[in-house]
Amino acid sequence: MNTNHRKLWSLRVLSAVVLAASAQTCDVTAQPSTDRCQTKIADFLRDPTESSLAAMSADDQSCSAVLQASTADLQRLDGLAADGNAFAARLLARNLRSLDGGELGDAYRALGQFGAQHPQEFMRLALAEGLTTRHVSRAIEMLPLELVDDFAAQLAEMRLRRSAIERVGDPELAEARQASLAAIDSSIEARKRADAAFDDEVQ
Repeated sequence: MNTNHRKLWSLRVLSAVVLAASAQTCDVTAQPSTDRCQTKIADFLRDPTESSLAAMSADDQSCSAVLQASTADLQRLDGLAADGNAFAARLLARNLRSLDGGELGDAYRALGQFGAQHPQEFMRLALAEGLTTRHVSRAIEMLPLELVDDFAAQLAEMRLRRSAIERVGDPELAEARQASLAAIDSSIEARKRADAAFDDEVQ
């Protein structure tokens, strides 16, 4: 092997060693970050408070990816938000635009239930997390799955939500308030038509 070939071979070996070491370093670095986020997510879901949310926010991007990868964690987060926990609702709103399919629908339903209980707080936190008035109104009109076959219960729930949203008085939320009221009115009319069509079929 001449000198030039020997040098070329040495460079190739050195490059391979450097690449392998870099890949190993990335793997080692990524794993502690994932483990740290999983711990923070578990802590938050066990005790959703301002401090546990702040701990997650310190690694916001990486922890959001870990959260979005776990259907079980998202379902627990949905439940906390639906039950009225503002910190869970904020975290769910923060991740809403990265969800799709059934997980997106579940998130909308959970935020809608939170919004029905705390409409003004919901609008504030949703807009603070970068959601649009369309996201807000979409959540407000999404009802729990247990009402899917009960038109009367759906109408009653939508009317309750309308009454709650009418009481939102913050001028900064006027656009979200009007969009939500319009969405509810449209949803109520659609449900009335569906109910009437169902009655006609039965008769």
